Amino acid sequence: DSQSSAPKRLAPIVTKSRVLLTSGRTCPKNLLPALQRKGAKLVHPSGDGAFLLLDFDAFLLSVYLVPLVVTIRPTDKTCPVSVWGAEGTWETLGHVVQDRLDHAAAHATQILRTYFAKVRARSDFEVEIAEGTALLAFLQLARTTYMPGWQDIEIC
Repeated sequence: DSQSSAPKRLAPIVTKSRVLLTSGRTCPKNLLPALQRKGAKLVHPSGDGAFLLLDFDAFLLSVYLVPLVVTIRPTDKTCPVSVWGAEGTWETLGHVVQDRLDHAAAHATQILRTYFAKVRARSDFEVEIAEGTALLAFLQLARTTYMPGWQDIEIC
């Protein structure tokens, strides 16, 4: 039974956006309002080094597209910290909190790359639409994971 022991072919690892918000490309006009409804702020919208910020009150989630990486940083290091039942200051427990945030960011990066790996379009236009859809799906997952009951913001 040699077929059952053959290794499964893994999907290729995607480490960057192929088209969406890459250097020299602007944000598609329909994507910006969709990002705003998710509560995401686009930084450097010209496409050169563009990334997204999501504020979760206690932490800030950054999504970079080239390379595809997620970082999570605390927003306030002066408030009391509570981890695994222990309470203290950032100076005493901050390293534990940062380790947990780093682990969450690594997991989020893997999920973001999985969404982008599913893009199977051919033309730049199709790729940009598919990558935009993948990004919005990731943002929805992030919002509902860290803010249960999240509803998109109404844009007037």
